[in-house]
Amino acid sequence: MKKVKRILLISAIVLLTLVVLYLTVGFVLFKIDERERIKNLDLSGDTITITEEEYVNYLEELYIHSEKYIGKFIVIEGLYDYVEEDGIRYHFVGREIEEDEPCEEDHEHIHIIGLEFLSDDILPERGIPIQVKGVLTTVEEAGELFLILDQCSITIISNG
Repeated sequence: MKKVKRILLISAIVLLTLVVLYLTVGFVLFKIDERERIKNLDLSGDTITITEEEYVNYLEELYIHSEKYIGKFIVIEGLYDYVEEDGIRYHFVGREIEEDEPCEEDHEHIHIIGLEFLSDDILPERGIPIQVKGVLTTVEEAGELFLILDQCSITIISNG
């Protein structure tokens, strides 16, 4: 009986050690992956220009660590779009991003990622390429905080 208790105790200790090791290695790998993701991003100045090459990484960084970037001036290019809810028009600038994961269905999954913005400028039709320059801030609506660009200027990007 003592031998069975000893084996159970040793097994429990080994299992606990493996769980702690797994969690530690996972955390370290997550930190390494995060550093790798942002190593090419220029986040040091008062102005952050979201480049085409690192578009997704910039936006992930802004959303994940938004508290670091509130009040910074953001320059972003993408397609103009909007959503209307309850008579309010919400303006967005973003890009279509294809999903990397394979899909069992017979169609592609397209996601629009970008930022919402406020502007008094005259805005183009949906799908027109624009550049938005504004200050990153948050707004609260229905108890939720949303990232938004405020004090924006809009430039229509010509195709020629």
